[in-house]
Amino acid sequence: MPTLEFFVVAESFSIDRQSNRLSIFNIVETLAAEEFPVVLPSMVVITCLNLTDDELGEDFQVLLNVRSGGGDSPLGGPFPTNFKARSRRHRIIQSFQGVPFNDPGDIMFKQSLNGQHLATHLLEVKRSGPETTSPSS
Repeated sequence: MPTLEFFVVAESFSIDRQSNRLSIFNIVETLAAEEFPVVLPSMVVITCLNLTDDELGEDFQVLLNVRSGGGDSPLGGPFPTNFKARSRRHRIIQSFQGVPFNDPGDIMFKQSLNGQHLATHLLEVKRSGPETTSPSS
């Protein structure tokens, strides 16, 4: 079974054409807004897997589920991706545009590989406002 190198949710990414280097911009752990609904212009979910030589040529099924505490998904889905292992490292990049968040709450990104849980990323969506301070004693 391939092993997970990393799994992140970010605003954007770039791949250098000459070196194939991946740059990830603005990993999204918390999203704060004064008013809801709020729309994140772009979002990308990036998974990197390491495979063994024995796994080369095999077919794999990856499934991304995105759910809030209430069970709904700001992205829709689920999002299946199938690939045939052609190298020892494999990237799965799923891009989304205009992602709406209607209310504060946690959003859970869950990735599975061949039906087995692979990774989870938690996005906290909260209301921003003046920070509360505790009175001094």
